[in-house]
Amino acid sequence: MIDSSLGKITRRSALGAAVMPLAVIASARVPDSAVRNAALARSYIEAVGRKEFDRVETMLTPEVAFSTPDGADIRGSTKYLAAIRKLAPILVRNDVKRVFVDGQEGCIVYDFVTNTPVGAVPSVEWLTFDKGRISAVRLIFHSAPWPRVLAALKARER
Repeated sequence: MIDSSLGKITRRSALGAAVMPLAVIASARVPDSAVRNAALARSYIEAVGRKEFDRVETMLTPEVAFSTPDGADIRGSTKYLAAIRKLAPILVRNDVKRVFVDGQEGCIVYDFVTNTPVGAVPSVEWLTFDKGRISAVRLIFHSAPWPRVLAALKARER
């Protein structure tokens, strides 16, 4: 498993015990695709946080599948990008905490930082990779403060 945290890439055992620096990973023959997927995950969430939506589009497959805890499913990059663009007025940035990649799947743990009274919303995206792009996004977040975030967004639309 690849763990990219604070700008360095390490390898964790299945139990999460040992952490090895990148030099050791190279000798352990970690697939280049895992390293590329970890970099893609970080670049994606950082681009969303910087509102670089055209760049985000290049990281997604055209038929990307997006799902949330409330069952809201979106299919297709055009619809997904339209949904995240709606959040732009309240999004300040995404602060990446950890990136984990195992094969063609990964998780990115981050704070979705808003300019609302809520501030940061702890979030995780479980990603699926396909040929160097993201083909599925499953969003998991701290939902208790989310109604206040949406209320602030709605008030700004008026």
